[in-house]
Amino acid sequence: MLLIAAQERGLAGLSLSASSPSYLANVPNPRTSHALLRAVAEINRVPLPLGQLERDSRALMDQVDQSIESQPELREALERLADDPETAEDVQVEPESLPSSEPPPELPSSATVLRDLEDWLRNLNKQDDESQS
Repeated sequence: MLLIAAQERGLAGLSLSASSPSYLANVPNPRTSHALLRAVAEINRVPLPLGQLERDSRALMDQVDQSIESQPELREALERLADDPETAEDVQVEPESLPSSEPPPELPSSATVLRDLEDWLRNLNKQDDESQS
């Protein structure tokens, strides 16, 4: 709907999406967030502080690797998945099955994300106005 509204107003728009492996569907995944935000930063040529998300991404992947190594039945299921991707929906990892020394970071509410996006766009417009003056 946002893209259609932008197009109707003569504004450019694009849509980005990322997916997580189906076996991590129930696990907050900072790796996916990092990938999307890195793409946004590159497209808009705006640096974003993504260091913590990158560290959280690595920590999650380490936890997944450890969990897979410690659960032979899970490792076998993932090997079957690699051989037959159509079985992806049959393989799930519950968050509690992943080792964790600390709880996953809380994601901001959608209202917070929208407010931050609006602030960022307002600042971007101010910068454009100032550079044209």
